[in-house]
Amino acid sequence: MKLNIHNTLLAASALIVVASTSSCRKDLCYNHFPEAGVTLSYENEWYRDYGMGWLSNWDADLYGSAY
Repeated sequence: MKLNIHNTLLAASALIVVASTSSCRKDLCYNHFPEAGVTLSYENEWYRDYGMGWLSNWDADLYGSAY
């Protein structure tokens, strides 16, 4: 029984030593998180017409600028 406890403590100590000496520091790992293939898209919601026909009915003289 005493030998089992001794072996368990020895194994746990060895794991702690190995884990503490082989850890990965943030400044040492450059490719720890590989790039993800993400495609982003967006919509110009302010440009929606909503059936008003702004482009065809735009009065540049009234609004003071071109559409």
